[in-house]
Amino acid sequence: MIIKLKPLFFRPKKEKNPPKYDAMGIHIKSGLDLCDCLDVECPGCYTPCPACTSAKCGSECRRNRHWEYQGYLTEGGDVLKNPIKDWTKKEEEEFDEFFKNR
Repeated sequence: MIIKLKPLFFRPKKEKNPPKYDAMGIHIKSGLDLCDCLDVECPGCYTPCPACTSAKCGSECRRNRHWEYQGYLTEGGDVLKNPIKDWTKKEEEEFDEFFKNR
């Protein structure tokens, strides 16, 4: 018995890791133009991005980016969390544990 399968190009693709930012660098879930320093009010504190000229892109351009910063540790010892990320209880506990002794 021969079973005929649809060619791969007709099957709808599922995106494993959808982008967090749109083509303009806007955070998709919140609709905010969030700077990578995670300050909602920041006008942009990085050097202009070579790809899009925005001062809100950190180490990588935000346009269609598939990841977002969860938080970071400042030189002064403060821990900054992403204010617009949808934290699960487990993620938040892991984040706090990671920065607990730093």
